[in-house]
Amino acid sequence: DRHHAVHEGTQESFQESVDTFVKKIVARAPEKKKEMDKEMAEAEAEEAKSSGSKPLNPPGPGGLDPMEVFNTLPEEMQSAFRAKDIQRLQAALAALPLEEAKHHLKRCSDSGLWVPHQGPAEGDDEDDEDDED
Repeated sequence: DRHHAVHEGTQESFQESVDTFVKKIVARAPEKKKEMDKEMAEAEAEEAKSSGSKPLNPPGPGGLDPMEVFNTLPEEMQSAFRAKDIQRLQAALAALPLEEAKHHLKRCSDSGLWVPHQGPAEGDDEDDEDDED
């Protein structure tokens, strides 16, 4: 019986610890939920702010931000883009070392600043219909 009493005391002590722990969790849960909701709201606000600040500059076909790419271009290329002067842009590219020119041209294409010529327009191949006869 003495052994049973010791075991009962240990069991009671354990149950008290569990009960105390449960009470702490129950008391903390609403507070923790508020903290998590606040963090989630802040994260969503930050995401909305960062995505909301760029509707004028959606990423181009290669996923690059046109303004970020534009700001990294050599000054002469920036001027040519501002003036919408293709010959001046081509001259600025020609003045650069080949690899650097390729690098800038690729970034311009990936950002949508430069759309490479796609070839003849759809209406230019009308004489194909004559071949069907």
